[in-house]
Amino acid sequence: MKRSFVLAFGLAITTSWLHAEVSSDYVVEAKSASETFTSKVLKVYSFSAENIDYVAYVVNWRGHEIVVTPGFMPAGKALGVGDPIRCTMHHFSRPSGLARVAFTMAPSVGEAPGLLPDPAHEQTRLDAIAAEVERRRAIRQEALNAVQSARPGRSAAEPKSAP
Repeated sequence: MKRSFVLAFGLAITTSWLHAEVSSDYVVEAKSASETFTSKVLKVYSFSAENIDYVAYVVNWRGHEIVVTPGFMPAGKALGVGDPIRCTMHHFSRPSGLARVAFTMAPSVGEAPGLLPDPAHEQTRLDAIAAEVERRRAIRQEALNAVQSARPGRSAAEPKSAP
């Protein structure tokens, strides 16, 4: 019983301390949440004019037909009716009660350039890092050899004495 009281008292003090840390000039303007889902393309809207390409896809989200745009994602393969598409729903709400949603395409798993590298690119990156490490080791060894050969009576093969 005493232990429960101490725990409850400690929790109450911690809660009041956390509440006291919120500044009076801190005002929540909006809250957001997101949901990533996969659906099928129902319709495709697109046009090309001069240097402009536009595409939007109609998909089913919770029984509603909604329009999804690629946003600033790099151009990938064109999708057609029936193709699977990953999307993200962004929900924004404000203290006034006004809420909005927006839909964008989400990168396909394994196709997000720079985010999810394929094994070949990852191996190339790791090889470049290993080559750079080896290059720097060689430079350090050359500098160490130059310093040690400049000292009379000491060979480059002698180990350094501990401080």
